[in-house]
Amino acid sequence: MIGRLRKEWLAVILLTFLGTGMRLYNLGGQGIWWDEMFTLLMASGQAGSQLGPFYGHGYEGDAMVLNGKAFRDALAKTPSVQPAVVIEDVYRYEPSHPPLHYVIANLSLAVFGVSDFSLRLPSALFGALTIPFLFLVGRRLYNAETGLIAAAFFAFAPYEVYYGQEARMYSLLVFLAVASTWFLVRISYDGQGDLRGSGLAVWSGYVATSTVGLYTHFLFVFMLGIHFLLVLERHRRDGVFLRRWFLAMGVCFLVFLPLLFARLFNTNPPPSGLGWFSGQWPFSRLIRAVLDNILGFAWVEEIRPYKFLWLLVGLFFVGLLVLRRQRARWLLFWFVVPPAVVLIIDLMLGTHASSVGRYYILASPALYLILAQGIAAIRPLMLSRGIAGAVVLYLAIGAYWTAEGKIHPRIDFKSAGQWIAEKSRPEDLLIMVTPFPNRVRAMHLAYYTTRPERIIMLRANDPGGIDLARWAGDGKPDQQLTLVVTEMRDWDPKRFDPTSLNGKASFLKFEEARSYRGLSVFRYRWEESAGPRMNLKNRK
Repeated sequence: MIGRLRKEWLAVILLTFLGTGMRLYNLGGQGIWWDEMFTLLMASGQAGSQLGPFYGHGYEGDAMVLNGKAFRDALAKTPSVQPAVVIEDVYRYEPSHPPLHYVIANLSLAVFGVSDFSLRLPSALFGALTIPFLFLVGRRLYNAETGLIAAAFFAFAPYEVYYGQEARMYSLLVFLAVASTWFLVRISYDGQGDLRGSGLAVWSGYVATSTVGLYTHFLFVFMLGIHFLLVLERHRRDGVFLRRWFLAMGVCFLVFLPLLFARLFNTNPPPSGLGWFSGQWPFSRLIRAVLDNILGFAWVEEIRPYKFLWLLVGLFFVGLLVLRRQRARWLLFWFVVPPAVVLIIDLMLGTHASSVGRYYILASPALYLILAQGIAAIRPLMLSRGIAGAVVLYLAIGAYWTAEGKIHPRIDFKSAGQWIAEKSRPEDLLIMVTPFPNRVRAMHLAYYTTRPERIIMLRANDPGGIDLARWAGDGKPDQQLTLVVTEMRDWDPKRFDPTSLNGKASFLKFEEARSYRGLSVFRYRWEESAGPRMNLKNRK
């Protein structure tokens, strides 16, 4: 017995070690994307720059202008920013999320310095910590073999690795969901429902993880609803247990009340560009988006063959059949409730948040447990282990490609910014063209270029509609202009030829161009003086 337990935990430790390595591998390799920049602003105490002046320049006519040097100097002061400042900024500028993850990110930046790696480190660590807790849940619900398979799936699933390498709160959210479920499973299945001795310790752990979950993301309310379904299925006739569970929930919400009241009575207007996904999609398209994202929990579309998908679907239905024979049918609710609630909200509000899987990431551990039980039910044992090994290998390849950026790549502002920094000087002009008005996009260039001090951001759906002469002004023959075009999916080559600028911008000579993920960079040089510079600040 002791020898078997030792082997199980050695396997769990190995999986945790490998899962940690997969999340730490190339953690700072890809540049941060829009939402991660917002995390950086919150965690560094610079959230006010999202709404206030752009560090000395602000608006010039209809352009947004950022002083890149001032922005980087402000980020360098992050170690002196206190968690209370972060919480205050979250209250003022971030109505969508609770403050806990931003406080943790602030501590990571203060300890390890401002970098992509330190910003993402908390997500990687919490993702790794989820592995042993998922094993414990699977072992208690089913057996050790099921727990190990589910933990292996979570360790190498590209979906989990992606969010384990993203500087957002979703990795922490899943960790708390699994940890709180483990405490509740111990209370329900192990008979530790007393409020004395070890039972009190387990109840306290459940209350603590649930409360922290509420301070991580409002989606954690879904998890408490799933826990309520568990309690109803197993203890609907046990009045004593029900009273204790409702008492525990009362303590959770009592501690959560300060944040709830702060949100209800917050009169500060939310920052522009942070609204939920607007635009109503047809019901069939929403359903397809939900199914695509659910399949993404365990299916790597970039890796063939498609027959492997049918294997996963078959294993899932085998797992569902096993659920019918055990007192764990609530696990199906864990899998169904998060995407179903998001879908219902979309239908009510006319949005399409169902197109983004992170809004029901809470469902992914349940899928791994159901798949694991489907595999564990197969006989003979060697066939079961062979299938489990094949699925883990399949996921591990996808996880490696995800960490490398070959799957789900982020817009490559990092490489583009480094190249611009090598080619430009402080007096050179940097113009960014994007169809979106959000100022965070210009901050990426300021964060990675290190040299340009004055960054102009113009909003346009087609770069051909931009009159560069209007913004270039006069320049010396050796000065340069760098044009960064991002997220332009439908260019009209007749309107915009980067190698030949006609009309008023004919004084700019094309030098070279570079293409990166999600953006293109064009470098020009002044051939002659363009005449008197326009006074942009005073222009009506």
